[in-house]
Amino acid sequence: MAESPVQEITPQDAPNEDSSKSPIAKRVGTMSDRAIQRVTGGNAFLRGRLYARRNAIANLRDEGEAVSGEIVVRNNAEPYRTTVRLGPENTFISECNCPGWRGPDGHCKHVAAILVAL
Repeated sequence: MAESPVQEITPQDAPNEDSSKSPIAKRVGTMSDRAIQRVTGGNAFLRGRLYARRNAIANLRDEGEAVSGEIVVRNNAEPYRTTVRLGPENTFISECNCPGWRGPDGHCKHVAAILVAL
């Protein structure tokens, strides 16, 4: 299967490009805020939503089955690099270099920010 090209997106672009959305963007696009909150947890969702609303996500890239970005936090010199992939049965598998990330299915606030931004 041919790989689709990596595409830079902005949170404002994502909801308007329905026919060209990647599988992960399509999946997240069907989710309500409450559904994202169930996936990430309440506190992670609330903090992540704030990051998304404050446009704290840089280099948001749609890579087909995955979306990655860097979350810029004011008190941290380096941004947190975060990737979210579609897992089996429409689950999400994440990676983040922050201290709050709890493993591939223990999503942090930075993962929530990316899901909300989509």
